[in-house]
Amino acid sequence: LKPMKKLKNNTVAFSVISKYPFSGDSKTRLAKDVGLESAGRLSECFLKDFLRRFEKNQVKESFVQTSLWITPYRKETQDYFKNLLSNTNVSFKIVEQPDITFFAKLAYIGESAYKEGLNWLFLTGSDIPDFPFEIFKDVSFKSNTVYIGPDIDNGFYFIALETKYFDLLNLKIENEETVLDSLVKRCQAGGIKVNVLKEWSDIDTIEDLKVTLSRNCPYELPHTYELTQNLFNG
Repeated sequence: LKPMKKLKNNTVAFSVISKYPFSGDSKTRLAKDVGLESAGRLSECFLKDFLRRFEKNQVKESFVQTSLWITPYRKETQDYFKNLLSNTNVSFKIVEQPDITFFAKLAYIGESAYKEGLNWLFLTGSDIPDFPFEIFKDVSFKSNTVYIGPDIDNGFYFIALETKYFDLLNLKIENEETVLDSLVKRCQAGGIKVNVLKEWSDIDTIEDLKVTLSRNCPYELPHTYELTQNLFNG
């Protein structure tokens, strides 16, 4: 992979949401097919490959702040993430996820960056081992514009927005509305432009995992590939 160019805006926060893989409720939909223990081990591999690709794409210098928002926030979890990061060349501030609803949590992360004086927030989750970091180049930092990376499940796997618009993330899904539709509608209601980026996916099910493996070579996701070969061939 070629090194990425430095982002145009010098006050950007990159926040990643992550869960302790062995918390007992990690990747429960995936666990229905592979078992809870294997789901936890896979979740750990997704995180390791995500961090590896983050380092390999040389984007860490592009951000004023990089934060890993973890849960549950107890000593065992903190020690796990500190040890994990110590074995890489990436630096993330470990922060506690608040115990609130998911979308309120996203808004809280945006508000935190806003209160710290950062102008833009890049937000994603750690369950995308092959996160397409090249989409950062498609964020042109236009004012009054939200950049959305749509998920194949009609949600979003990535969002970039000015931190002053943090409350856009506190979605309230109505009726049969999808997460993506709700977000787009909320932006449009506020007179904010929406720029849709490349469609991608995280991993919630065994089908998602197979899709991820099919679009990558083993050397691109070494941790995930090694474990899945043992699981599927063992």
